[in-house]
Amino acid sequence: MRRSLPVVGAMIWLAACQQSLEPQTSSFADLRPIEGQIVLGSASVGGAIRREIWKQRAYSRYGDQLQITTATEARISVSRKGGTVFMQVAFTEADVDFDNMPGGEDTYYVDVRNLKGTSLDIEYNAHTGATLVSLEQHGVPYELVGHRTHELGKQLAREHFGGLIVRQGRKLPRLFIGTFSVPGEPEIDLFVSGTVRGETMLDGRRIVVVMVDDVATLFGNTVEVAGHLYLDLASGLSISSDFVVSGIRYGGGSNEFDIRRDLAIK
Repeated sequence: MRRSLPVVGAMIWLAACQQSLEPQTSSFADLRPIEGQIVLGSASVGGAIRREIWKQRAYSRYGDQLQITTATEARISVSRKGGTVFMQVAFTEADVDFDNMPGGEDTYYVDVRNLKGTSLDIEYNAHTGATLVSLEQHGVPYELVGHRTHELGKQLAREHFGGLIVRQGRKLPRLFIGTFSVPGEPEIDLFVSGTVRGETMLDGRRIVVVMVDDVATLFGNTVEVAGHLYLDLASGLSISSDFVVSGIRYGGGSNEFDIRRDLAIK
């Protein structure tokens, strides 16, 4: 979803549970090189639990600090028929926590809380990228502030990598981190590249480990992005990602973000 930048800094939608903004790193003792190539599958998944947590730390020019933590939890089912991926997402939890927030909440954060109890249906064409999205709350059509429902659907669809061919050391371009905006500027989707480091087992599932250490331009800033992405071989889904984005400056302040997403497949 959209992250807007207040005067003290930028706003994105993630939060981490640790105190420092440091991404988790790959420390698998049995990480092994990929021999030849692997094609990620598209096996159906039902009743998986997806958690997304963002933490923002914004510092003003006067040294004031603002911290915002946004967290959601949802049940998610995914299937694929031909080139179309179908996702059903039911949000069971959604909350925002503020520390030293000036001027109260803006409507974006109110809308995040309103995700609880909503159901999102997504149809994603894996060949063209075309995405159809519908959102309901208690059986009634619902729209996020600023018509962000479609954006949320696109974000979730980007977590499906079924059909992707990976090889040891391959660079994966355009890994989606999040959508950012500042007053008076067009929104920007932040993409970076990552490198395939190998394969291993995690919670009984075979995964491909992708590490990210990249720079990108965001609102005239050169930002650094570091972290990991774990891709499930059978379903092609991202089952864990953790990114730290630093170097964002706006309105005389600086911002750091820790963005974590996890998917527990039964």
